[in-house]
Amino acid sequence: MLDAAERLFAERGFADATIAAIAAAAGVSAPTVYAVFGSKAGLLAALLTALEDRVDRDDWARRMNEEPDIARRLHLFAEWSMRLYAGGHALIRASYRASADPAVAALHAEGNRRRRDALRALIDSPSAQSLRFGIAVDEAVDRAMVLTSPAVYLTCVEDCGWTGRRYQSWLSELLTRELLE
Repeated sequence: MLDAAERLFAERGFADATIAAIAAAAGVSAPTVYAVFGSKAGLLAALLTALEDRVDRDDWARRMNEEPDIARRLHLFAEWSMRLYAGGHALIRASYRASADPAVAALHAEGNRRRRDALRALIDSPSAQSLRFGIAVDEAVDRAMVLTSPAVYLTCVEDCGWTGRRYQSWLSELLTRELLE
């Protein structure tokens, strides 16, 4: 069901990928999809969680948390972001195009909350003294939130034609330059 949903969300967009079409593509009934996931937003949430699992979220979190150097932690976060966004490019695009849907907007808000928490943990540490003079931790987290937004990734890759590696390099350089002494 998840594979069918991911493929149809990518091909048709969130709004036009119906539960009936997803069920048919998965070879199950629509009531089965509803029983397992509750809604299309439930499917999307499961797909986004599966995406994080595919790129080994827990290993990346461990690596970032164990890294003592804040510049290196920011570099790792840039690499993690690129791998996550590139691994779910079509899914992320479909979810952003459906952001007017209240359930999808709630998923975006939760994703933003989790990303903010991760950035705060990376930035607000003993090495926070490395922040550029005059930048408080809250301001640094806000700047990192803007720069690491999935929408920025989509703009770089889709509108500017960048590769994922170019995005990662740019993001890493910009985070370091914007936030650190």
